[in-house]
Amino acid sequence: MQSTKSGKQVIFAWFEDKQAAQTWYYSDIHQGLIKRFLPKVKGDREPLADVPEDSGPIMVVASITPNDKPTKEHPSPFKQIAIELYQPLGGGLNIGGRFAPEKMKLPGPHKAAK
Repeated sequence: MQSTKSGKQVIFAWFEDKQAAQTWYYSDIHQGLIKRFLPKVKGDREPLADVPEDSGPIMVVASITPNDKPTKEHPSPFKQIAIELYQPLGGGLNIGGRFAPEKMKLPGPHKAAK
């Protein structure tokens, strides 16, 4: 987990495809985290419902802003929590490495500059 200057805590996680992301979502560890930190939140949609089956790599960014001063009206330990999904585009450049895991298959050439 990384922290931004504004105090937001951020996790970046790469998944090979939609199936891999769903496997994590339904894992005992993730379901336990949901029950522990978001017990009252009930989703009315299927996770990753808008993601095509042949999606390719998915980067998930989880961002959390802690609530430093919970109150009776706002007792949550979070001011903000968001889970966002991103996909890499072809045509990027890397020199000496890249943000995505090296074994991840990305679209386009993604070749190191010489």
